This record gives sequence, C-alpha cells and structure tokens, in this order.
Amino acid sequence: MEGGKTMKQPLILALLLSLLSSALWAQDGSNVGINLGLSTWINNCDIPAGGQNSGLAPAFGPNFTLNFGKFRIGGTFYYGQFDIGAEDGVEQTKVNGIVTAVSFIDDESLKRGFTSLGDTKRLDFTLNAGYAFNRYAALSFSLVVNRHEVDLVTYWFPTIDSGGIGALPIDRAVPFSYTDTQYWFGQHFGGSIPVETVSANFSVFYGLGLLVILGESGNSKIGTTEFDSPRISYTLEEGGIAGPSGARDLGTRPFGENVGVTVNVGAAFQLLNNVGLYGGYNLKFFSEDETDFIDSSKFHGPFFGINFRVK
Repeated sequence: MEGGKTMKQPLILALLLSLLSSALWAQDGSNVGINLGLSTWINNCDIPAGGQNSGLAPAFGPNFTLNFGKFRIGGTFYYGQFDIGAEDGVEQTKVNGIVTAVSFIDDESLKRGFTSLGDTKRLDFTLNAGYAFNRYAALSFSLVVNRHEVDLVTYWFPTIDSGGIGALPIDRAVPFSYTDTQYWFGQHFGGSIPVETVSANFSVFYGLGLLVILGESGNSKIGTTEFDSPRISYTLEEGGIAGPSGARDLGTRPFGENVGVTVNVGAAFQLLNNVGLYGGYNLKFFSEDETDFIDSSKFHGPFFGINFRVK
C-alpha cells in the first residue's frame, strides 16, 4: 500500500471527528463539562517473534473528556516500553561465565523456529466522539493510532532431536528492528452502574469495543537488509523455515485485514466533588493473517487512574 493511500482513510476519519467536535462546541456553553485524568495501563505487549510477550509492564499517559450535555469528545495517550528477556523463550548455557549455547524453552518458539530478545516502545493515541444515552449506556466512535518501535536480537534454527531441544549456536543470531504506525477505526459501548449498597460514591463500569484497521505504514531491518514494510516472515509461503537470508516481505496491512475486540471492567469511587479514582482490567484480542510470523495477539492487564473535573 502506498503511503498516500495508507494515510487517506485515517485523515478522512479525523476530519469527520473534527467536524463533529466543532458542532458540539456550538452547543450551549453553560452545559459544558471538562474532565482531565492521568492513568497507567499495566498491560502486556506481544513481541512478534516466537509467540512471546513482555509480561506486564506499565504505560503512562493523560486523558481528557469534554461533555456537551449528552454528547462527548475525548482523547487518551499512553507511552510505555515493553521488554522480553532470555527467560521468555531462550535458555543460555554458560561455561566459565561465557555463553556457549542458546536453547529454546518456549513451545511457540519451537513451533516457529525462532525467538527474540529485546524491547518494544509503544505509543497509543485515541481521539473519540460519542453520545451518552444515560449513565448506564454510551456509544462512541474513535480514531486510534498505535506506533511500535521494536529492537530485537533474533535467534533461529534450533536443533531438535528425539530427545528434545538441541543447542542453538550463538552465532545464529541476527539484529532485527522495525517501526510501524497503525491506524484503526474503533466503536465502543459502555456505561456505569451505581452500587449504593457499598457507597453512594461507588460504581462499577464496563466497556465493549470493536477495532478495524484502516491502514499501516513503516519499515524494518534484519541484519543489514532493509525492507519498505514493517512486516517480514522467516517462513516460506509453503510453511518451511527460510531463515533471515530468505526473509519474505509481507507488505503493509490494508483496510480490514486486522480486527480486534476489546473488553474492560472496573470500579470507580468519587473521592471528592471534583476528584475520582478508578481501576479495572483490560483485554484486547486481535486476529490477523500471516500467523507464521505474527500470531493472534492479546494485550491484557490492569489499569488505574485519577480523574479531575475542571468544570
């Protein structure tokens, strides 16, 4: 997909959201409410190699909501770094403090034929607009931008015999990095339910969402070979392992190729008239093509935050 086509759909959606927000600003100014917040998203981040993930790691960022009667616009921002270590897929054998061999210990790594060590820097930005029917139910639509900067060292070609896992020579490792920016269209339905048996200030909330990819851009590098795409595969189209020297460019994801489902539940407590605390659990599940390289991705974990009502 060419860069211009990749950007066209997200820009159209951003324009529509901008027009909607302009219309909302035209409403009666006395009915405007402003909420600002800070939160941490302690989720995991899948590393697209060997089926590994980072384990739970925090991302931090601000959020805001503008209320115009029952209409709302808002945005969130998160940034975090997610690391994977040797224990996530690779076991090192040392002699006199020197690594002499590396072995796979992860089932997904064994199946795929490679695994990686490294980190992912992840940025998430969301702009949304919606309507609250009442406190129990609200519907919104959003533009979501995810950016990943990934820096890995990938180990491949384990020697597997009838006795189990053989040693992976340490010289069979190659640097692998990529940067991608993904644009998504999102729909979210949620609400809150007061629980006065606990406290007049206590409530539980829920959210269900659907994400559809609009487009993607980026690039990657394996060893000294560069690709004009963030996605590559070490496997042949027939399923055999080609290794880094035979890496296959998968191109960028077009509209609709990747979809996701999001679920979150939690509780909120109104601490003061203008200060609230909240926390819950988040789950995002994505299903996509070319699962030889990037399998179904799942991000999950708790989140916490504080909210300030300005007006």
